[in-house]
Amino acid sequence: MEKSQVATIESEKNLKLIFAKPLDENIPKIFIKIKKFRRMEFIKKLEVDESFKNKYFMVKIVGWALNFKCPKGIIVNEIGNSGDIDVETEVLLKTYEVDDVPYPPETLNELKEYESNYIIKFDIYNLISF
Repeated sequence: MEKSQVATIESEKNLKLIFAKPLDENIPKIFIKIKKFRRMEFIKKLEVDESFKNKYFMVKIVGWALNFKCPKGIIVNEIGNSGDIDVETEVLLKTYEVDDVPYPPETLNELKEYESNYIIKFDIYNLISF
């Protein structure tokens, strides 16, 4: 799988392992490959900083060994904190592979022209009948 996944990070204290839990429920937890000394730092950070658990990350699957239950992956980048409207919007766009490209000025002008000519605005109170 070459596509990056939006995920949250979890750790299993007993095993000292780090997993990414993708938002897409069809994809299993992803084992995050981190060198041992950096992994311990990362786990301590997860345990101490509660806000770190509420962050979204882009995670990429790099392989899946036959004898492992979950694929191996790497953290590509941090998206941001959950609860922030801009971050949540970006997460949705990335999860459903929607390009966030602004419309060209010509298209925006056409939309304004269409709106002014064809859209009729209604007063909600005039629509209600008793």
